[in-house]
Amino acid sequence: MYCAKCGKELPAEGRYCPSCGADRYEEKKDQCGSAPLNLKDEATGLILSIIIPGTGHMYVGRADMGIMILLASVILVIAGFLVIFPWAIAFALWIWNVYDANKRLNAYNECVRSTGRPPY
Repeated sequence: MYCAKCGKELPAEGRYCPSCGADRYEEKKDQCGSAPLNLKDEATGLILSIIIPGTGHMYVGRADMGIMILLASVILVIAGFLVIFPWAIAFALWIWNVYDANKRLNAYNECVRSTGRPPY
């Protein structure tokens, strides 16, 4: 067993670490707020979503959804060269992408502010 505070190996008997004096049975306290918060910049997420659909989702940590949006957008744009209707779907997807990325950025930052950890 190793000391949770200094990392040195602990002897089999004894309650305290011989190196740093830490109590081996003391539960770790929640250190929320001790490290700087890793918030995501909302403007960056919006700009990414506007320029390339799906990248705002990737920026906030949802790469799976971002890749799906990016692939759907590419397919719809390619299909749009053949027919007009897919352009309307691609435009609607682009608008939804910007809205959803912004909503997820706000939720991400709120979670980091309240818990000190990213949600995913």
